[in-house]
Amino acid sequence: PGGGEGPPPPLRSAQVGFVGPSGGEVTVTSTVLRQGRSMSFVRSECVGREGLAVSALFAFGSARDSTVNGAYVDPPTVPPPDECPSLFSPRFVPPTFTQHFDARLARGEPPGSSANTSDLLLWVRHKGSDRAGIVPAVDNDLALLALADMPPPAIVSRFPLVPPLATTTWHVNFLVDSDAAAAGHAGWWLLRTTAENANEGHSSHDVAVWADDGTRLVATAKQSVAVYRPIDL
Repeated sequence: PGGGEGPPPPLRSAQVGFVGPSGGEVTVTSTVLRQGRSMSFVRSECVGREGLAVSALFAFGSARDSTVNGAYVDPPTVPPPDECPSLFSPRFVPPTFTQHFDARLARGEPPGSSANTSDLLLWVRHKGSDRAGIVPAVDNDLALLALADMPPPAIVSRFPLVPPLATTTWHVNFLVDSDAAAAGHAGWWLLRTTAENANEGHSSHDVAVWADDGTRLVATAKQSVAVYRPIDL
């Protein structure tokens, strides 16, 4: 999407609703809702054998001059990735898609540890990415979008065993052009996920993504999660 010839403007925001199951063959459709001079909006839907599975709205925006520029959330201080243990353990059987990532626990308690905190800091990188964090043959927007969705909800640290979970809504903002975000670091990204609450089987989470130089906040997200008991499935 763009207002004329040339490359499309960067992805600035995505709002995603996970409406239903997506098993079996799926069909994905996209519609340009508006294509302006500086902002464009695209709606995408994924339909599976049981109906609508995912509904998403993407906002693309060109860069513009501004007298105020800066990141105002200080990055946390954590050990480097090679000094941190793996996030994955026998107590946390991760979802299948996490096989595409390396993840190290930089601070916080691991999933399924009956902790009294719900604040996780993780070093994460795509398997197969280069030292700039770029995944060959994958668009940088898609790679960063997948990365921001990788961390488990921090509420799982409070459980003795990780319960079944499902994201219901997810809103992510890209704070810099993903092409710029992917340059100049060693392939690792620092992610923070914090549970704000847990109530009546639902939990709200904040997520932040920094490049590994510790100075660039590149994405933030808000996630709503349904927490199930096995008998609810």
